[in-house]
Amino acid sequence: MSVRNLTSSVQTAIGETVVKPAVLCELAFPSATVNFWTGQGTISWDSKSWDGTGRAVSFSTFPETTDGSSQGIQIDISGIDSADIDDITQDEFQGADVAVWIAFLDSSGSVIGDPFQIFAGIMDTGEINDNGKTATISINAESKLINQIKRIQNRYTDQDQQRLYAGDKGLEFIGKIQDKQIVWKS
Repeated sequence: MSVRNLTSSVQTAIGETVVKPAVLCELAFPSATVNFWTGQGTISWDSKSWDGTGRAVSFSTFPETTDGSSQGIQIDISGIDSADIDDITQDEFQGADVAVWIAFLDSSGSVIGDPFQIFAGIMDTGEINDNGKTATISINAESKLINQIKRIQNRYTDQDQQRLYAGDKGLEFIGKIQDKQIVWKS
């Protein structure tokens, strides 16, 4: 088994007869960050409170590749009261951060060591299935590697340099030398 960067306390917990795993998920919506975990009640980790949803939460598989390609996941949260759906539908969450960790809990329900991050990405699309009483929200998230295929929008111009580093004079004369003809002596 690969131990990756697991702390010694987590490695010990995995070796125990009874293992209590938990999945922690952080969704950074523009209006508020939502931290939840796959159990009941509230736990604390990373100076944050993680609420047990009390609802069915599922994650698609967490793919791993060796070719550097971008992989995504789907997060499904079921049993949400239909009255609470309006708050979610008003948020423009595309591009907002999402992170998922695997944690292990001790017998008192406290997080052991540092959880291992299994996914970090950005929210892409969402779908809500509402039957009138309860709803299911499905959020698709893409790995941050998806940014590899985006075009770079910066140019080597003084305007872009000023936008990035106000007052920098490094590209001040780039416009003047752009069409400059240089004659080399032979």
